[in-house]
Amino acid sequence: MASADVSGVIITLTDKPSTLRGTLRTRGAPDPTAIALAFPVDEEAWSSAGPSPRRMRIGRADVNGTYILPNLPPGDYFVTAVRDDDLSDLSDWFEPRLLRALSRLARQVHLGDREQRRQDLDTVMIDR
Repeated sequence: MASADVSGVIITLTDKPSTLRGTLRTRGAPDPTAIALAFPVDEEAWSSAGPSPRRMRIGRADVNGTYILPNLPPGDYFVTAVRDDDLSDLSDWFEPRLLRALSRLARQVHLGDREQRRQDLDTVMIDR
């Protein structure tokens, strides 16, 4: 295998990654059965995400309805919450048709570099 020098590459490491957290609610009460989703506002990033998308996160609520989406790169995101039973197969939740439907119901947030942001969410019903 041949090796080559690589130029123009910048690697940045941090011990303070950006994180999004909050409480998921249904009808005003914390919902331990809800799931938080974050995905980029830029639709182009949906199809080029690959098998392990850096800018797409999913997080289940704990018993208090609290969720955490760690290690998100800075950027603009749609964030929403859905009931666990609305996503029958979590492996394909980032399918573009579903993301378009979710984006109409989601909140838009900007996450800065190393930002620790709180965003509470009400669960939504997915219109497929």
